[in-house]
Amino acid sequence: MRVQRTIHARNLFRRDPVYHIAVVQEAGSFSFSAHSHEGFAELVFVRAGALRHTVGGHPLRQGKGDLAFIREHDVHALAGSALEMVNVAFPVEHLERVAVFLGDRDAINGLVRRATPPTVHQTPAQAVRADAVLRSLFTQYGQPGSRRLFGRFLVDTLVDGFWAAPPIERKAGLPDWLAAVLAQVERALEKGLTVPDLARIGGRTPEHVARTFRRYLQTSPSQYLNERRLERARLLLGHTNYPIIDICYRVGFNNLSYFYRLFRRRYGRTPREHRRQAPSALAGA
Repeated sequence: MRVQRTIHARNLFRRDPVYHIAVVQEAGSFSFSAHSHEGFAELVFVRAGALRHTVGGHPLRQGKGDLAFIREHDVHALAGSALEMVNVAFPVEHLERVAVFLGDRDAINGLVRRATPPTVHQTPAQAVRADAVLRSLFTQYGQPGSRRLFGRFLVDTLVDGFWAAPPIERKAGLPDWLAAVLAQVERALEKGLTVPDLARIGGRTPEHVARTFRRYLQTSPSQYLNERRLERARLLLGHTNYPIIDICYRVGFNNLSYFYRLFRRRYGRTPREHRRQAPSALAGA
């Protein structure tokens, strides 16, 4: 199997040394040429459609809900159609840390040395749980709690299956109802939440919600929503191939020019400029 290029870990983990995550969605045909890795392995989850790997010259097929472990030494190419997949890359040093944590190097070495890449064929319920964890890894990418989330995900995936994502950590001192509101924002941001929605979720008047946001978060509810939308958009621009207009509506904005204006004000460049400067969504494929 002819290798066309090698992807190096030093180019992949510039933002976060723990893991890199990307989502690829293609309505038509999709392919990624044969390549090798240096210094990292990856987990590939098929959210929809079917993916055809060629690993070391041998075929490996993944259907909806399947997860494959591509080791550092696996030379592979990918192809598919009507596909949505999630790719999680991580430095190979994490495998040694998992082995030490488990006190069982044989279990990890067995996965690494297996003749063909390990593949998990999940039940629908297992696939839903796995997808939930991956969505949390995506939305928390680069955030303080992401390391612990990824560590648990990696241990559980490589050894026993999938670990259910923990509740979002609350900031110290927040009232319970406000912590619940902020957690709901993270879960339902793409559903176009509004300030009245926050009052309804919290069971408080809009005026009380506004005062509490100012007291504990030093911002208004509308500013908080826009900030979270912009951060989610920044992730989507840098780590998926979704069209910019789709990202705009996906994160809850209903006006493209308004989205462009806020994004440029926040990050100093337009969404299109940000995407050009960001690592490729397929950098870890």
